[in-house]
Amino acid sequence: MIEPIGFRFNSETATTNSFQHNNTADVQAAAFQEWQNVVYALRQHQFEVITYRPLTDLTPDAVFPNNWFSTHDSGKLLIYPMMANNRRAERNNAIVQQLQEKYNYHSVINLSRYETQNAFLEGTGSIVFDHDYKLAYAAISPRTHLSPLLEVCEHLGCLPVVFETKSSEGNPIYHTNVVMSIGSSIAIAAEDCIVDERNQLSVRKLLQFSNKTILSITNQQMQSFCGNVLFATNTLDKEFAILSDTAWNSFTQEQQMMLSNHATPIIVSIPIIERVGGGGVRCMIAELL
Repeated sequence: MIEPIGFRFNSETATTNSFQHNNTADVQAAAFQEWQNVVYALRQHQFEVITYRPLTDLTPDAVFPNNWFSTHDSGKLLIYPMMANNRRAERNNAIVQQLQEKYNYHSVINLSRYETQNAFLEGTGSIVFDHDYKLAYAAISPRTHLSPLLEVCEHLGCLPVVFETKSSEGNPIYHTNVVMSIGSSIAIAAEDCIVDERNQLSVRKLLQFSNKTILSITNQQMQSFCGNVLFATNTLDKEFAILSDTAWNSFTQEQQMMLSNHATPIIVSIPIIERVGGGGVRCMIAELL
């Protein structure tokens, strides 16, 4: 997790992210407190959390490190092409080297060259992985392009599951991980946001094939970050669903019960980071596999 140093409204990303809302007030202190609370909550539930400071305070979205790298239990670490110039400065070679040394990621695959082709793929924002079944779900958008996705799938031996989405405003949804989340036995999906009915059916069938109970959410719930949940296993091998109180309070009681039956919820409050940054708690965590 990366400290939100320099956190503020990012005008370079706002044109493609309807979740962002401009705030002229200084939100740095509030964002940092929210970030600290998330770190504390995870550690209280026996997660090992490694924290870093960003290289510069000119990267307002540095608090969302899952967009520039991902790790995989095959020993691979991937570095991704980012759309916004000020987000590309988030990439930190020192972090990569330290993770390699600590966790033995023997292969670093750098895909940032796609930026010269105006092709982007923003990590586990753009891709929602089902690691058990080697599936890579991706909603095509200005930040998620097919060519780097296919290369990622080739490196990881994954099947790409590609579809288009549409928000209530009629625009592509900027990241796949606000549309859906995948746990070991449950998947959250805003199925109605998938444009083509055939793709809706394909996604549903693949989720069912991979033995997932499907928790379907509405477009309005998706806008409240209900799809932006990280399912993660702690050091005691217990699975949790990490989500914000915005998301939790937007689920129905029946949905809350369904989710709790599959993973223990960790509920955190990050209203400033969500509203100004346009990303949820899942985006704040780059998981180490």
